Amino acid sequence: MITGLVLFAVLVSVFWSRVFDARFNAAVDKLTSDVSVLLLPAAGVPDATQQAAIQRIAEGLSVNLTVYGPDGHLIGSSGPPVPLSLQPVTEGQWEELIDGTHWISRLADGRIVIADLSLLGFAGDSLAVTLVFGLLVLLVFSLMYPLVRRITVRLERLQNEVEAIGTGDLSRRVTVEGNDEIAKLAASFNASTETIEDLLNRQRMLLANASHELRTPLARIRIGLELLDTKDTPKRRAGLRQDIGELNALIDDLIAMARFDAGAAEICFEPLDLLTLVSEEVSRVEGGTVTGSHVEVSGDRRMLCHLIRNLLENAQKYGAPPIEVSVRTNENGVQLKVSDQGPGISPNEQQQVLEPFYRGVGKQNIQGSGLGLSLVARIAQMHGARVVIEDVPKSAVSIVFPRP
Repeated sequence: MITGLVLFAVLVSVFWSRVFDARFNAAVDKLTSDVSVLLLPAAGVPDATQQAAIQRIAEGLSVNLTVYGPDGHLIGSSGPPVPLSLQPVTEGQWEELIDGTHWISRLADGRIVIADLSLLGFAGDSLAVTLVFGLLVLLVFSLMYPLVRRITVRLERLQNEVEAIGTGDLSRRVTVEGNDEIAKLAASFNASTETIEDLLNRQRMLLANASHELRTPLARIRIGLELLDTKDTPKRRAGLRQDIGELNALIDDLIAMARFDAGAAEICFEPLDLLTLVSEEVSRVEGGTVTGSHVEVSGDRRMLCHLIRNLLENAQKYGAPPIEVSVRTNENGVQLKVSDQGPGISPNEQQQVLEPFYRGVGKQNIQGSGLGLSLVARIAQMHGARVVIEDVPKSAVSIVFPRP
């Protein structure tokens, strides 16, 4: 569109300079070179005779001529008389007046001739100008219409798709055509819609699974309270405390997952000694060992502690002692590795275990909500790290952080 407008402006400029400027220049050249002005009758000839000669010469030059005597009186003109200029006039030369359309000269006998070029063929040129400008408009319109129509059609399709998505059909996607700004807008809109759809699907899955997961500890607590009425034993009280602790942990995980999905989790990055964080968390685990070197990473202390704690709890629930934790630096970055002697995770399940509420095949009876590794994956992603799962020679889950 911009190119078409620029082209139109250039064509108009060229037309103006070639038609109008050239016409004026040609008229001035003809006027200054034509000797017919010098063929005016002598100064003593009656004015009526000079008027006839003035009319004849003006028609030959296609201009309006006005002639004044040496004393400044009007001798005659071929059209409306042009007022005599007060500026000094050089004899035998044509000079341009200030308005650019009138030229003046003084003859040898003192008479002053003024040529008016403002009417030079303009009556005939007005139609030509109108036609040329009309053709230019048609040319620009014919060049621009297909482009403009193509843009408006694409915008109409984009509008229809957006309205369909606005009704709740988040599976719809806008067709991306071309490689211009509209195509980039459509691609950006598709990416945003996909993000929203994924977020809503996660929320639906979270709510559906949460309602199921919450029922189990709540049912056990209700049954335990009923049994307390008949027989109160330390074992039953301990079981109730365990169920309440499990329910509390589940609620904490659900809140954390919801915050991660909504992008509302507060993150405060700071330099942290990863080995020190790991040592603090492993000290709470019976039979856990730590090896490695002190390596500094940039992260959120609270979230990284949550990540390490979830890895240790996952190893306790699904693995077998001893639990070994190491912190190393290699060519890939900083590696935090938690390994145990359990059966490991099969290659077919290594991606599924990172999804919320997935416990693994045949492990549904093990305590836990199935949110541990999914939270690990989310926290790692927020820190620019990745999760690597191994099953040989022993079960291991590694978090690889970028180099500091």
